[in-house]
Formats: sequence, C-alpha cells, structure tokens
Amino acid sequence: MKAILHGINKISERTGETVSLLILPLIGIIVFGVIMRYIFNNPLDWDFESSLFAYGLHFMLGGSYCLMRGAHVSVEAIPGRLSKRGQILIQAVSSLVIIFCCIIIVLIGSPWAWQSTKILEHSIHQTTFNPPIWWYKWVVPLSALLILLQAIADFVVAIQELINDKKTEER
Repeated sequence: MKAILHGINKISERTGETVSLLILPLIGIIVFGVIMRYIFNNPLDWDFESSLFAYGLHFMLGGSYCLMRGAHVSVEAIPGRLSKRGQILIQAVSSLVIIFCCIIIVLIGSPWAWQSTKILEHSIHQTTFNPPIWWYKWVVPLSALLILLQAIADFVVAIQELINDKKTEER
C-alpha cells in the first residue's frame, strides 16, 4: 500500500513540477503580444487563445500537486479547534467529497472530450488563428483523474492515521 501511495504522490509531484514550467511560455506569450500590440501597433491573432491554453493547462493539471502539498484554500477556524483525531476525520470527509466530485467530472468530461475529438473541434472565437481545441478538452477529465488519485491517497492516509490513533488510545 505504501508503494501505491508513494507512486500517486510521485505522479502528482512530477505533474506539478512539469506544468509549473508553463508559466514561462505564458509570460512570453503575454509580453510578446503586448509588445506587438502597443509598440508595433500590430495585434496578433493567436496570443489571447494561446495564453488561455497555457494558463488552463497550468491551472488544471497543477490541481493534484496543490492537493498533495495542502496548498489549496482552506478554512482553519473549525479544524484548528478540534483534536488531532477530529482534524483527521475532517480530512477524510473532505477527501471523500473531492473523490465524489472528481468522479462526476471524469464521467461527464470524458464523453464531452470524446465528442469534441470525433468532430476535431476548433475554437469558437472566429479568429484567423482558429486553433483546434479538441485536445484541450481532455485536460478537464485528465486533471480530475489526477486530483481523484491524490484524493484517494489522502483518504487512505487519513484512514490509516485514524486507525493508528485508535490503537494508540487503546494502549
């Protein structure tokens, strides 16, 4: 079980480290677009949608890394006042909610992405750039799947901690 949990954490870590690098081309796209628009008075057709793609990949695929690191926004008012066991219980319940939501997103997002792939969907922004977006729609179920795996790992860890805490209390 430890090897599986370690593997899931490694996937989340590698994915997060990799997609964090997307901030560099995103900055480059935005800076280049601004220079072309305001200095050379030559606006680009592709900079807006390209920056949306880069940011979307960065944001969505980084979700499992954020969950693994506990870097998401959370309200600490209630858990901070609970016992260690209560905090672990809240973590387990939170993981279950995330698991449920991610399953729904994967189940709804996969057919949506598949339909887009079948028709080789392109952007609706009607620019001359008109990029294909069918590949981008796979980011939704893929990122939900990565978050789902991390939430399952977090849930298992929380349950193990609850079991170990109970054994410690019995002694």
